[in-house]
Amino acid sequence: MSRLAQPVAFELGGSARTPWEAEVDGERRQVRANEVPESAYRYSLLVDGEVVEEFHDWPTCWTRVDPYLQREYEDEREKSEYQRRIGPSKLVT
Repeated sequence: MSRLAQPVAFELGGSARTPWEAEVDGERRQVRANEVPESAYRYSLLVDGEVVEEFHDWPTCWTRVDPYLQREYEDEREKSEYQRRIGPSKLVT
């Protein structure tokens, strides 16, 4: 079975260049967002640091966290927690 056909839940990685990673069957898998037009493909799948597949469309059996939406979510959560810690104003009776 192709690695692109295996269901995988990718988490956020530590790099802007390889924003998604997962551990599958003892392999460290990363998805790299390629620069266009440098590469003919939008994404590369790396296994233990080596490119093993390149592809245009995200496989439907894979899940991922969008790093931009994740940051927005974290910002909103922090704002909400901050607002809960603020006590009522002394001007409010």
